[in-house]
Amino acid sequence: MVGVINGRSRETLYALLETLVPSLDEKTARAIAGESASEAVVASLMQSGRQAEAVAAIERALEVLLAHEARDFRVALWLLGTRLGTLALTGCLPPFGGFGAWEVGERETALLSMARSGVGQRRKAFNALKRLLLAVIISSTGEDGTNPHWAAAGFSLPKALFRPPPKSADYEWPTVENEKSVTCDVAIVGSGCGAGVCAARLAAAGFDVVVLEKGEIVAADELGGDEASAFARLYERAGLVTTSCGSMSILAGATFGGGSTVNWSCSLRTPPIVQNEWGFPFCGERFEAALDEVSRRLGVQERDVVHNRPNAILFKGCEVLGVDVATAPQNLEKTDGPEPWLIPYGDRFGLKRSTPRTYLRDAAKTGNCRVISRCEVRRVLRDAAGRAAALECLDGRKVLARRAVVLAAGSLNTPAILLRSGVPNPNIGRSLRLHPVTPVVGVFEPPPNEMFAIGDGAPMTVVSRAQAFKEDDPYGALIEVPHGPLALSIACKPWTGGLALKKDLLLAKRLSPLVVLQRDSGDGGTVRLDADGLPVVDYKINDHDRRSMTTALVQAAKILAAAGARRILTYHLADPVDVPARRTEDHHIEAEIRRRGVASRPNDITLLSAHQMGTCKMGTDPATSVVDQRAQSWELPGCYVCDASLFPTASGVNPMLTTMALATIVSDDLAETLSKQSDQDDDSRRALRWIRARRRLRLRRAAVLAAVKSETLMPVDPGASDALVRFDVPEARCLDGSAFAYYMSTPKPKVTDYAIYLHGGGLCLEPIDCAERAKGDEGSSNNWTDALAAGDNVLSIDGPFANWNRVLLRYCSGDTWTGTDRETAKSRFGLFFAGHQMINATIDRLRRQYNMSRVLVAGGSAGGVGVNVNCDFIASKLEGAQVWCSPQSGLFFPDDVYARWQQILNFPEVPKEPASVVASEYVTRYFDSFVDESCARALGDDWRLCWTANVALKYVETPVFLAQNAWDEWQLDYVLCPRLDLGDDCPDDYLASYKNKTLVTIYRLATASFSASFGAWIPSCYAHTADTCLVPAKRSPPRPTLVQGNSYSDVLVDWMTSSNHNNNPSNPWLLIDDCVSQNDATPCNPDCAGC
Repeated sequence: MVGVINGRSRETLYALLETLVPSLDEKTARAIAGESASEAVVASLMQSGRQAEAVAAIERALEVLLAHEARDFRVALWLLGTRLGTLALTGCLPPFGGFGAWEVGERETALLSMARSGVGQRRKAFNALKRLLLAVIISSTGEDGTNPHWAAAGFSLPKALFRPPPKSADYEWPTVENEKSVTCDVAIVGSGCGAGVCAARLAAAGFDVVVLEKGEIVAADELGGDEASAFARLYERAGLVTTSCGSMSILAGATFGGGSTVNWSCSLRTPPIVQNEWGFPFCGERFEAALDEVSRRLGVQERDVVHNRPNAILFKGCEVLGVDVATAPQNLEKTDGPEPWLIPYGDRFGLKRSTPRTYLRDAAKTGNCRVISRCEVRRVLRDAAGRAAALECLDGRKVLARRAVVLAAGSLNTPAILLRSGVPNPNIGRSLRLHPVTPVVGVFEPPPNEMFAIGDGAPMTVVSRAQAFKEDDPYGALIEVPHGPLALSIACKPWTGGLALKKDLLLAKRLSPLVVLQRDSGDGGTVRLDADGLPVVDYKINDHDRRSMTTALVQAAKILAAAGARRILTYHLADPVDVPARRTEDHHIEAEIRRRGVASRPNDITLLSAHQMGTCKMGTDPATSVVDQRAQSWELPGCYVCDASLFPTASGVNPMLTTMALATIVSDDLAETLSKQSDQDDDSRRALRWIRARRRLRLRRAAVLAAVKSETLMPVDPGASDALVRFDVPEARCLDGSAFAYYMSTPKPKVTDYAIYLHGGGLCLEPIDCAERAKGDEGSSNNWTDALAAGDNVLSIDGPFANWNRVLLRYCSGDTWTGTDRETAKSRFGLFFAGHQMINATIDRLRRQYNMSRVLVAGGSAGGVGVNVNCDFIASKLEGAQVWCSPQSGLFFPDDVYARWQQILNFPEVPKEPASVVASEYVTRYFDSFVDESCARALGDDWRLCWTANVALKYVETPVFLAQNAWDEWQLDYVLCPRLDLGDDCPDDYLASYKNKTLVTIYRLATASFSASFGAWIPSCYAHTADTCLVPAKRSPPRPTLVQGNSYSDVLVDWMTSSNHNNNPSNPWLLIDDCVSQNDATPCNPDCAGC
């Protein structure tokens, strides 16, 4: 067993247990208990913490801790088992042996030295040990279901526990048991507030839904109502989650129903000030209507709420002081008696309208929802198009989701799943909000029934906003009453010695606690993964929130004093406030609290969190958010988030209603999206088949393409006359992370003219393709030679730019020269897409070293797209220089900005969106693409369309000369040509229409372009790359392709030097082939052989 503690470590553990909770002799026990104390109380005080049940429980706890936490615990035991280790950990040196060699009093002194140490690691170690060991000592039970320390506190399990639960508390769920592969329309991860609503809405819309819950479905009669079993079965890591620094405990549900099963039923609406701060879709009539709908379904009401003693104290104190107070609406059918006090332990009697009693039952009753329990999701899997398609579970199961995946696993586990899935968004896990909480306690006269003070009634029925949501500072704190189970209360309370702890137990029935719940501000915390892929929380309270919590703590103390408290206690761990509470000395209480403050250093005060929010922020910009306003991942299409991790900032109130209202909107939007897609499913599948067929066709042509590439980029000796020599640019990275490099002719210092050529290389759209590409020269520079021949493009030594400085940017980015990944950016699938960064870094280098007065930027294929998108950007960096751009073969359809890749309407057999794989929205997200700024401003919400040349070119202000074939073979092959299942050839009428589309697009650009000069050279050829060769040596005799009697190079030079530029259809630089063919589907230029 992994958790077993043996040998010297076990003896050290016994010593710790006996020190934290020592055995008192009978005389001392009777003295502190009082003359009227029962024999049971005296016997309880005489018990030590060393008990078999506690040791076994600690060993079980080690099984659920994170690996490094369990390791730290074992290391602490090992250190305390040695003399020098004890000195290192406590600052005290035993005369011999380790911690256990001391007497109890000396051990107590050593532990207090740890607690009060100025060394943060000692305080962290002490609080981790104290928190775990005390919780286990006070909560673990023997075979009789009792704990020997409960009697001292006047605590016993409510008699209601022993009454059978009603049949309505359980439900027969449609479950999936042992199937290794499950298929559905929508797979939902989680079963809490967001997941339950989502399952109900989608199932009602007719979608086949599967809910995956890593916790178990616990039958009502299995809910014991005691802390130990409840935390072990219902809470994340058995309630032992802490921040990485150890200063804050985090409670999160990990059972069927999630947080809705174990929360305290406080049902507060999203405050208007928060709605206005967050904006759409968190505000307005639709959000208010969603709040109303959720409240009705949960039965939220405040009219019949009965307050237990601590809540009545809060209400009374606020009324005496004249500060804000109100009844907190509840989603409970009953708020008085012992039954509602048990709701954090699983709601044995079915009083609370959690998601298993409302939305999940609604989903199950449709017949469209199944549940898989005890199934932890590891990661989201993608299909060939890069969409979320399945879930991989730790038990080996796979759940295939035909339509969508919804992550609603909570703000700790939802980002963890996305991180394990390799989703490349640096915002995942960031902006974590925790609503940090710290208690303050009033000591009152004991209640008449001598019952433990919070052993009756609903736990949180009153709320004070006296320090919250102020106009000058919306980031204040609520004051509420916590659910205070005995073990958790003792474990969180400052430990000031063994005898003091015994007195704390006796005092328990007189305590009435309040908590201040801070709406945390600032940047928030972070969820990251440990070595095992499990979530780790980094969090630190900022200065504003410390001040705010201190002020609220003072207010809470005054409320307790006004309600009649005899003493006020705080949970400052090393130096707790313990002062008399007299209304005339409020200033004394305030001074003591403000002197200590809140969280001035880690592990100085008890901090807890029961609300986790904001790690997958919804937003309008992928630079600052994880999902868009419909909750879909920016980088992983088909993956949606539907829980409190969507919150932009902290809600400031218990987040249940806010989460469920937002889930209502997200789910309805998703149902609408999926319904619209249903009509396109057959076409989409057919399109995918066609794209794959064309991919196979491309593979058959691979040898030819490889030959072309090898001739285009021919290695040469660096001393050759046509050599371009390599210059590394480590500021930018190829796909595999190797340094980018450009190639340049021997610099001519007196020449200020530069011809820059962006090499083409297609693009990769799937992780597997990109990974393969990263192994070769088109994704890695590792095997690039020191020099290359200039080739037959604008860099040719036989062309008109031979006397210019010539620069080749070699392709290795996997994108279309648009990716923005930098060395320190989070790479996608372990790869870098940095085409734009390559251009940026190269231009920076050139302009720092050389004077550049005239610059031609050209490129073919992917390089042509790169020229289109980066043209104005390059010109802006070369301020003062004359810049021309000549994209070649980078024009893709549609021509209409708002067509969104819809196909030609004259051909109904063409799928409506077969080009979605390479659609601009997908590509810009996949590559984190740069787009032309003028285009982006003009298109607003449609800015992603600026990735396509036909859209971007309209807004480019730099002179542009376009070279494009009338038929682009690659576009037809990959995405457009219909009826591929009937053969490889496109029908003539389609080809004719395609050519006309090309010409219409170019005419529109000529008349609507922002450019000071727009020209085009369009041969009647069927090929991807237009014949822009300057030395067409393949022809015999050698001759260039001519359009209206002009070669590309001749027209390009004339265009660059001419002042006669007219952007209209009669533009002399708009050269379209005028050869005559038998029909519009047949190329007619006699020189279409290509370079």
